[in-house]
This record gives sequence, C-alpha cells and structure tokens, in this order.
Amino acid sequence: MGAAAYLDSPAALLTHCLIKDNRIQSPAQTDYYSFIHVERGRVENCLVTGNYYQPDGQPVGGNAHIARMNGGAMRNCTITGHTGLTQPLFWFTSGAPLVEWCVVAGNDASPLFMGAGGNRLNDCTVDEAYAPLAGLFRFGAPESIFKDFGGKDFHLATGSPAINAGPRQEEIAVAISPIDLDGKPRILGNKIDHGCYEANAPGTLFIVR
Repeated sequence: MGAAAYLDSPAALLTHCLIKDNRIQSPAQTDYYSFIHVERGRVENCLVTGNYYQPDGQPVGGNAHIARMNGGAMRNCTITGHTGLTQPLFWFTSGAPLVEWCVVAGNDASPLFMGAGGNRLNDCTVDEAYAPLAGLFRFGAPESIFKDFGGKDFHLATGSPAINAGPRQEEIAVAISPIDLDGKPRILGNKIDHGCYEANAPGTLFIVR
C-alpha cells in the first residue's frame, strides 16, 4: 500500500503543503493505493490536486484513493482536480478518523467515501454531484466554489458556499493554524472558511499587533 504521505504518530502533522500531480504506477491493477494514508496525526491546510494512478500498460485511473484513514484528522484541505479514478476518494477503515472544514469538489470519482468506518466527513463543502448524501455538507458546482476551476485557481470564488461555512472562533475546540495556505489570516469575520484558502474580506484589512 503506497502513499505520497504516511502519518502514524499522534504528533504527526502535515500542514501547508501542495500534494500535486503525483503518479502511482503498479503492474497489478488489483492493488489498491492511496496518496495520503493517515493512521494517526493531522493533515491541515493542504491543497491536494491532480494526482493519479496508472497501472503499467493500462489507461489512467484504477484502484487509488486520495486518502485512506484509520484515525487522525484532515482539516481545512482542498481536494480537487483528480480525474480517471474509479474508486472512492476516501477510504475510511474501522478506526475513528475525521475530515472537517474541507472542500472536496471537481474530482472524477464515485462514490465519495467507502469503508467500515462509514461517513467520517463533517462540516465540509462538497461537489453538488454528491448532493443526495446526508450529512453536514455545503454543496456547489466546482465553478461556483472556486475562483477559476478551469484555470486551476482553487481560491474561493466570490459567493462561494465554502465562505464562512466553518465554525465560529469560539466554537473551535482544537488548535488550528492562524494562517491559511497563502499565509493569510485563517479567521476573518469570526468564522473560518472551508478549504485551504481563506477568502479575502472585502475592502482593506488591517492587522494590529
């Protein structure tokens, strides 16, 4: 079981990273792989895009999950732009992982999740293709969520359903980074946005230290 990132410690932290355009290549199409494998630890403020699995001599696609999680958490990540995958984006095993405050849209995969762990996504913005799923989701087309989905600008569009979709500052019970993937303040207007980028507030932002 290969992975671009493997976390297996309570102290493990993968943060503010770009996981992009990686390829897993295997001679056996029956093998299953993931680009992020979390047993314990946290993945936060990361952009995960354009990764794919290509078995030798086979078309792009096949038995790859973007994330396989048995524990730990994934927060404020953006997962988009994956094509040709035939397996669920998330594989949740029998542990207690958690995916929250993420944007998962513009991926060519079905279903969204699978595994003995059931649905572990909570309070995320999800592609409208998965709108029939029950859960604490915001929904939208990739073109309405991202600034320029076709141009691969995955900042949040004006009016994106991911803006101010997360909890208020006083409701956040875990430690979070004060900055997004761009290094800008994570909390604007007392609520966090879903995904790795915080949308800019209108007008001029002054930070007083």
